[in-house]
Amino acid sequence: VAALAYGTQTIPAVDKIVGPGNIYVATAKRKVFGKVGIDMIAGPSEILVLADGGCNPAWVAADLLSQAEHDKLASPVLVTDSPELAKAVQAELEVQIPQLPRAAIARASVDDNGKIIVCADLHKAIEACNIIAPEHLEVCVEDPFGVLNEIKNAGSIFLGRNVPEALGDYFAGPNHTLPTSGTARFSSPLGVDDFVKKSSFLYYTREALGEVAPRFDTRNKRRLALSGRFAASCSPFWLCHFPPTGGNLSQRGSQDLSLWERWHRVSDDGEGKPVDKKGKTL
Repeated sequence: VAALAYGTQTIPAVDKIVGPGNIYVATAKRKVFGKVGIDMIAGPSEILVLADGGCNPAWVAADLLSQAEHDKLASPVLVTDSPELAKAVQAELEVQIPQLPRAAIARASVDDNGKIIVCADLHKAIEACNIIAPEHLEVCVEDPFGVLNEIKNAGSIFLGRNVPEALGDYFAGPNHTLPTSGTARFSSPLGVDDFVKKSSFLYYTREALGEVAPRFDTRNKRRLALSGRFAASCSPFWLCHFPPTGGNLSQRGSQDLSLWERWHRVSDDGEGKPVDKKGKTL
């Protein structure tokens, strides 16, 4: 990561670094942010299973453990409207954890970060999902497309009971660099937009600049005058009234004068040079 950010004799420095990694990669990306752009600070892994009472508790438990075994800091969460399913999944976790090759990691993840949340109905359960804004969201309900429009915050959404999150880990989907730690509330998965930057564009004709110049604040009027554009594009009235250093600027009555009236009132000394109100050439 450092080589990409700062460059070496053989690796040219880049402008942006994207992609997943462990805690060391995430920390390195955080360190070089500002020198280069990054996609996000991602991790630890998260899974939230939204499940109704018709789900197989063994499947739900297995899907929760698919992320729990990644990292002791991983967060496996079940949100359901079925107290019976909640109890069955809790029991099934105790059956499956000892069978895992990474049982100690999965146990720590479940004990420290695991949650089972029971809501009054499915709509309340979806509200909870939107608040949590998980990295991975499994929608294990009878009609997943029927509730999809209610889901606002999630990194990647797995629709239906036959789409385990592990499918996205290793096979399906556009990519698997996803927002974590609730950042799906305001950010998106890595995508083509991360490789596009934008610029704003402004263009004024001289006449258009003259029309808007009276609306500038005092400091910007002075900058416009000093740039040499004033005589061509707007009233030099402001130029004639700026003190050389400090002092107060009197503009009393000036708002009632047209641009043409301001020019003739204060700036014509007979030779076309700007003058102040006392007739002194500026």
